[in-house]
Amino acid sequence: MRDVSVSEKFALFMLKEKYSFNYLEFKIYFIGSVLIEMIMDGNLKIIDNINQKNKLFDSKYKVTLTTKAPNKEYSRVVYNYIKDLNKNEISLKDAIHYILYGKHGFSDKKYRELVALVKTDMVSNNLINIDKKRGLFRTKDVILVNEDKFSSLIEEIREEFIEKDSYNDKTILLVSLLNLVNCLKNVMNKYEKSELKEKLAVIKDTDIYEYVGVAREVYTAIVAAIS
Repeated sequence: MRDVSVSEKFALFMLKEKYSFNYLEFKIYFIGSVLIEMIMDGNLKIIDNINQKNKLFDSKYKVTLTTKAPNKEYSRVVYNYIKDLNKNEISLKDAIHYILYGKHGFSDKKYRELVALVKTDMVSNNLINIDKKRGLFRTKDVILVNEDKFSSLIEEIREEFIEKDSYNDKTILLVSLLNLVNCLKNVMNKYEKSELKEKLAVIKDTDIYEYVGVAREVYTAIVAAIS
């Protein structure tokens, strides 16, 4: 599963937990994951500003597009959306919020198009199968998680995070996201949960962990606004 994106691995866990792509928490953290992977892959660039204290949680903290377009089609949808905003810079927090809930953000149709591209990649990577179920008014997709691939992903996390003392950025991103949505607690034994807690404390000062914190800030703000 080395060639599968972090965003797809995160989606696999969420689907296994019976979340749908339309679930609020899923949408926000998935878009956050796509954006953070774009930073890691060189499609987006963090603009450093040494005068900003706690910069990643500052609404003025900026990212900018590079000339390198993403390889994944669904990431290109996000890339082109930001490009069409005609902004030289945008805060990471605003990017997540605008895409999902901005005045000129993704329409429901546009979001469905993005999800369709994600599903296509996940089917291609044998992460999921899709059955068509005929309803009263329309046909509905029923997503079936590939249990073998899911088990392989759990083992990958154990090998790359629990059993090692150094981690790559992709592993930090995936574990940080899954920890936020509590998707790891049901697949770890007591010892692994203890190790996980210790190692999360180690990575909490990394840039990647803080990037994920931006998505958490957006989720918290939106939940507060609609409560």
